[in-house]
Amino acid sequence: MADEIRMMTLAEVMATARCRDCRRKFRDATDQNDWSFHLRDGAIDSFLCPDCQSSEDRAELDVHDSLVDYAQMTVKDGRLGIPLKDDN
Repeated sequence: MADEIRMMTLAEVMATARCRDCRRKFRDATDQNDWSFHLRDGAIDSFLCPDCQSSEDRAELDVHDSLVDYAQMTVKDGRLGIPLKDDN
């Protein structure tokens, strides 16, 4: 019988997250707001700490920060729903 696959909650993902390149733990970081995550098919694929981000990564983060309302993120069926900011 095959093992059942259970999706992790966002809190579980964040508690176990490590930088893709240097393997630093997210939960111990004092600079958590500067970390980035990459999505694949709506699911978090990897994290990058600020020390491992390229200038291109930072530029992409600046664009996303201006467009995306991260405070309103939702998780449904293991996928992130990330709404755009209101124009108001």
